[in-house]
Amino acid sequence: MEEQVIIWLIIGVILIVAEIIIPGAVLFFIGASCVLTGLLIHFGHISGFVEISLTFFLSSIFMVLLFRSLFLRLLPGKSTVSNTDELQDSLGDMVEVVETITPYRRGRIRYRGTTWDAQSDHHLEQGEKAIIEGRDGQCWIIRPLVLRGVNIMTAITIATLIVLFLLKIFLVSVPMRQAFVIERLGKFQRVMNPGLRFMIPIIDRIAYRREIREQMHNIPPQHCITKDNIQVTLDGLIYIKVLNPELASYGIADYKRAAVNLAQTTMRAEVGKLDLGQIFSERESLNENIVKEIDRAAEVWGVKVMRYEVANIDPSDNVVHTLEKKMIAERERRKDITLATADKEAKINVSEGERQESINISLGERQKRINLAEGKAKEIELLAQAQAEGIRLVAEAINQPGGDKALQMRLVERFIEELGTIMEQSDISVLPAEMARVKGIFEGIDQVSKQFTPPQGVTNAN
Repeated sequence: MEEQVIIWLIIGVILIVAEIIIPGAVLFFIGASCVLTGLLIHFGHISGFVEISLTFFLSSIFMVLLFRSLFLRLLPGKSTVSNTDELQDSLGDMVEVVETITPYRRGRIRYRGTTWDAQSDHHLEQGEKAIIEGRDGQCWIIRPLVLRGVNIMTAITIATLIVLFLLKIFLVSVPMRQAFVIERLGKFQRVMNPGLRFMIPIIDRIAYRREIREQMHNIPPQHCITKDNIQVTLDGLIYIKVLNPELASYGIADYKRAAVNLAQTTMRAEVGKLDLGQIFSERESLNENIVKEIDRAAEVWGVKVMRYEVANIDPSDNVVHTLEKKMIAERERRKDITLATADKEAKINVSEGERQESINISLGERQKRINLAEGKAKEIELLAQAQAEGIRLVAEAINQPGGDKALQMRLVERFIEELGTIMEQSDISVLPAEMARVKGIFEGIDQVSKQFTPPQGVTNAN
């Protein structure tokens, strides 16, 4: 909408200036209508082609009815005769000089297809254009087509300067990186975004110029106390961005200073919740907590905290020395723990190896016994099958003629073989029953004879 207002005002100013340079046309009324239309669009928030066209039409009628007689009276000229309707219709018309006119001599002009006597206070050559200012009887009073004795080029230059001046005071160029806060008669009116904008001079003024880019501010170093009562010095960087120029202008006096001070107090509060070790290890979490707290307070200022970075963390010299000793002790403790853990794991591994070895041995012994048992069973099975097969064959042989004789012969041979084997391997003599009785008799006689035999060295007394 502001672009439309600017276009209407520029067209109006150009037409008004053109009317002053070249009188006799209706450019003044059209230009004034354009200016009025632009103002109505701006203040009345008019939009749409039909509404704007109707506004321009009504503005044109209003300007014609209101300013025509007043404008004609303001134009320079001399009317020395009666103020008739015909004269009123002729004032401001353009005519052509057909005979040279000087301040001391009349000449001739062509007006509405007829030549007339005319006089002027200026020197007019034949063929020049002039403007009717009045009438003295049958003689027209004219003036040259200039602005109060100034030539046309000078008039154009002056008009251009006027246009530029009007554009300067009515138009404002807002840079891409800024937003202007406009006040009208001391009260907030609107926010100007980047671009070419319209502003009414004297009534409107630029109250604040706000930077809408992301801004970086240093947080001065400050002393903080950690949760474990250790003093450290911290500084940082805060990045903020103005999202609402109105709140940034009227919600707080100086949002930059307020953001920096709030960052300092928030940093002290957050550091007080952490140990010294947590400050170093959880810096990212510390930054996020600070941003969250600052952003919550800065919301009513129209400012967004983009991020916060803790730059330097400097403990005191005593704390650094203590931390070095603690670090050395911690390394020693970790070394002892590592050695103890390694020894423990070694013993565990050895015991696990011995246990697994025992398990493997027992499993091997069990498998061995299973294999022996299975072999023995297989052997017995095969022997039983062989014996069964032998018995079957023997039975079949017995049923044959003379089979019983052959069986007896075989048994005797087997008996003799087994008897010989037993006698060779044992300390006890094994004999048949008859031979055993005979052997027993001889052994008894031997025992009796030993009882009656005198010991050696004893002689008979007789």
